[in-house]
Amino acid sequence: MSGGLVLGLGCGPHAVEPPTELAEFCGSDEPVQLLSVGSDDYVARHTAGFQRVGDRWVLGYATYAPGTSHPSYDSGAISTTTIYSTGPCGEDPAAIGEGIDVVYDLETFDAVLMGCRTATGDVLVLDAEGRASPRSLLSAVGCIVRPYAGGIVGVEREPGEAYGTLVFRPSISDPAIPARVVLDGVAVPETDPEHPLFPSLFFHASDRAVLVVTRAGELLSIDPRTGEHSVLRTAVRAFYASTNGRWVLWQEGAPGTTRPEDPGTIRLLDRDSGEDVIEDLGTVDFTRSHVSHDDMVLIEQPDESTRVVLLPSLQDLTVEPELFVSYRHASGPLVLGTGDPSPGIALFGMEPESGDMWLIGDTTIWYPSIDGDLLLIDKHDEWDFDYWRTSVQGGEPELLAEHTYWPAFLSEGRLGAVRDIGANWHGELWIDDPETGESTLLDRRVFMSVLGPHQVLEGTGIDYPWPYGDDVVVWSVHDGNRSGLWAARVK
Repeated sequence: MSGGLVLGLGCGPHAVEPPTELAEFCGSDEPVQLLSVGSDDYVARHTAGFQRVGDRWVLGYATYAPGTSHPSYDSGAISTTTIYSTGPCGEDPAAIGEGIDVVYDLETFDAVLMGCRTATGDVLVLDAEGRASPRSLLSAVGCIVRPYAGGIVGVEREPGEAYGTLVFRPSISDPAIPARVVLDGVAVPETDPEHPLFPSLFFHASDRAVLVVTRAGELLSIDPRTGEHSVLRTAVRAFYASTNGRWVLWQEGAPGTTRPEDPGTIRLLDRDSGEDVIEDLGTVDFTRSHVSHDDMVLIEQPDESTRVVLLPSLQDLTVEPELFVSYRHASGPLVLGTGDPSPGIALFGMEPESGDMWLIGDTTIWYPSIDGDLLLIDKHDEWDFDYWRTSVQGGEPELLAEHTYWPAFLSEGRLGAVRDIGANWHGELWIDDPETGESTLLDRRVFMSVLGPHQVLEGTGIDYPWPYGDDVVVWSVHDGNRSGLWAARVK
């Protein structure tokens, strides 16, 4: 990599005169460089975001190939995915893991920092201090692991194989306790490789037990610590389970001879009663059905309508083909949509009991649960978005930010916003104060977006832990010897 990686702390030359609106950060009232990279390298936010481990800040970043003028996540331009850690001001930087494509949420795994290499599916423990090399926990599990009883469980498999071996690592913090084989011949989990903690076809783990399907078509509830298990159902082709493990949506069929895409009778098991509470939810493509969180089951019918079963009431209703079900709001209404992101989606609320519907708003992208509200995002072009907050009951939306790409929401309604992003993914970083109407230029040649305290995104699934205060912003620069990560505190 041209120039190599140069990790360090500094205040260095700046692209613009630092504005007077900056407050003290790490002993400086100017932007501080947290991480320096080679002059030709790009650095973009990685799956890790920012996480705090003790007194270390863990930064997961993808570094793009030298000379790449138009890097793209889809173009294969990423040359390295390396996890770094530093002190809060960039002190003692260390590369703690090379080729790490996934970093798991600390909260999910007992505050142990774990990562995975998607090429091999190996899950490793990372040392936030950078003193020890990554330590293997489980190998060839496709990055799909679940916490269980202080350890982790996954399914080891050979490339291309449909069945593998259920393995359990009793402790993720004690390297002296090895992984052990629990059961051979279980179906390999399927999920989105970029989101390995999303619900998986064929595999589930909760406090109750681990659920798997065997080569013989048995749906097992198993305790990985002892290997003890019970057969919940036979002749099972596939299943999904609710997060809490109570509800199991399963498809009847001969295992190994057909795929879940092939039509098969779908049933709903309530593990509290041990009974199939709904015997026939249709004979459909199972991959187009799922348990949504713990509050409803969705089954797409052959006519493209959606059968909805609300949990735990088991109220059964049908949503017409021209509508899709997004999610169920905590207050009860279903959020439905119609249309296409281009030119736009119309979102509706629906009361399940009465069937009454109302317009929530028109949007391109949306996310639920911002203090119970929705985040609506209107896309003007590739890098130009407006952000709105609105109630699930509809009404006049509140404009949060406009003409920017993923802003940082600061205190007192202020924003850190990257604008005028060109074909080379460079833009200008501005601090906007909507009360005064003033905008202050903070930096140029900023790569794509700004990181910051995204309180407005909490609960949306696109937020991430933020180790700094309410008014600290972090951004990536691609500009010769200034290339790397920079931070500043806004007054």
